[in-house]
Amino acid sequence: MNKISNNSRSGIRPLESLNVIDSFLFQEITEDEENAKFIAKLIVKRVLGVELKDITVEVEKHLNGIDTDKRGIRLDLRVTEKDLTGIAQIYNIEPNAYKENNLPHRSRYYQSLTDAKYLGSGKEFVMLPDVISIWILEHDPFGGNRIIYNVKNVIEEMPDVLYNDGVRSVFLYTKGELGGTKELKDLLKYISESNSSNVADTELETLHELVNGIKHREGIGDSYMTYGDVMDYEREIGYEQGMQQGMQQGMEILIINNIECEISDDKTIKVLQKKYNLDEEQALELIASVKAKM
Repeated sequence: MNKISNNSRSGIRPLESLNVIDSFLFQEITEDEENAKFIAKLIVKRVLGVELKDITVEVEKHLNGIDTDKRGIRLDLRVTEKDLTGIAQIYNIEPNAYKENNLPHRSRYYQSLTDAKYLGSGKEFVMLPDVISIWILEHDPFGGNRIIYNVKNVIEEMPDVLYNDGVRSVFLYTKGELGGTKELKDLLKYISESNSSNVADTELETLHELVNGIKHREGIGDSYMTYGDVMDYEREIGYEQGMQQGMQQGMEILIINNIECEISDDKTIKVLQKKYNLDEEQALELIASVKAKM
């Protein structure tokens, strides 16, 4: 595996310009358990008005799919609140500095894997803990210019009747103007633009001290350079995989069209060799594979 050169890293910003919403800085802050608890309590209090007490935190938590061929998920910060009976509530906190076009479906999938993890075989459904997903976004997910959007399942014909399945998604727009409290707006502004001019109170001052501590920590520059190289490598691999998938689909469509038009395999092989640089054996195998699927 060749390392991607620094010259390709045009999308990586200077470390000093990073904000809390950026993945690298958020991960570094929450690597420390006490820091993670502080930021989790701060976010939940200003978003939901809830004072968290007995909690555990998990950073960069990976949940596998329900089967080996199913997609897993990576959670930025998972907060588990306990009571006398066990796990009472789970909060998934997800800062997103990029635009996610399929956010509702992504949120739904995260929820399903969370449920699968916490409901073992033979357990009653009532044992499922409530789950609240908090998404912090720099784009407006619903176009209402709102600071906060609360999403719950409802009975369409009876919207006033409570449908309590324990699931709630909260979408926060850092640049929103409507709704929310001043304290929440101040927090979101700082998360999106983490500089001293946006420190509006003592809690944000504490958060700013954590941010400055990370940015000036010995060795953090090397860690950030390594992180940037990994991100570039993943982007390049993703691009290559996309190109390969598109090429595969193009070849399969060509073969299907030729079969339907009763064009001989010999002619199809020659086209595959010329257009896609396949050898004869590869072309034959691909034609056989497409025919088996038809």
